[in-house]
Amino acid sequence: MAAQEGISRLNRLSVYLAYCSLAGLTLWLIVFFTIGRWGFGELIFLTFAPILTALMIRIIAWLLAGFFGN
Repeated sequence: MAAQEGISRLNRLSVYLAYCSLAGLTLWLIVFFTIGRWGFGELIFLTFAPILTALMIRIIAWLLAGFFGN
């Protein structure tokens, strides 16, 4: 039971990180079109880093679910 709860928490964390990536994209678009100072390095940092982290956490949760037989 504890393993299943931990796996569901990991899945929730990955969803929150995906939302953070969407918020980062929104922030980048607002700053890019208003001030125009941010480039593609900031876009990668604000969007791709959280989404890749979310994908890695989702894969870890999937592997743990298979390991514990949930």
